[in-house]
Amino acid sequence: MMEIRNINGNSTRPTIGILGLQGAVEAHADMFAACGAAPRVVLRPADLEGIDALVIPGGESTTQKKLLDFNQLASGLVQRIAAGLPVLGTCAGLVMLAREVEGGTASKLNLMNIKVRRNAYGSQLDSFEAYIDIKGISGKFLAIMIRAPYIISVGEGVE
Repeated sequence: MMEIRNINGNSTRPTIGILGLQGAVEAHADMFAACGAAPRVVLRPADLEGIDALVIPGGESTTQKKLLDFNQLASGLVQRIAAGLPVLGTCAGLVMLAREVEGGTASKLNLMNIKVRRNAYGSQLDSFEAYIDIKGISGKFLAIMIRAPYIISVGEGVE
């Protein structure tokens, strides 16, 4: 297990919330646990308390938007993320976070200053794998593209 230290050098085990409405929730939880974090599935507004970061996994963004409303999570997520909670959106999670979605489809959370294209790499049959470079990570990273969104443009403050 990897040891993680906070800004004061104290050992800590961060609690990573994983939005558990749909998508690869278990796979994200397993990977964070393997890295030494304490994963917590977020299903209700109360589950947001005490988390150090949040992941919004892939799935289907239209379904996720409906489930956010059904579970009354949207406003709590927006408040926590706008207040500085670190967040990672993978696939549909990225679409949920975007300020703008190509084609006029409304984003649910409208928090990340990016414009995205849904299903940019075609249908499920058009899925592929490729090694890519990621700034800040040495070596090649294996990316698996499955109807993934594409970031068309980024706004001020986004790298």
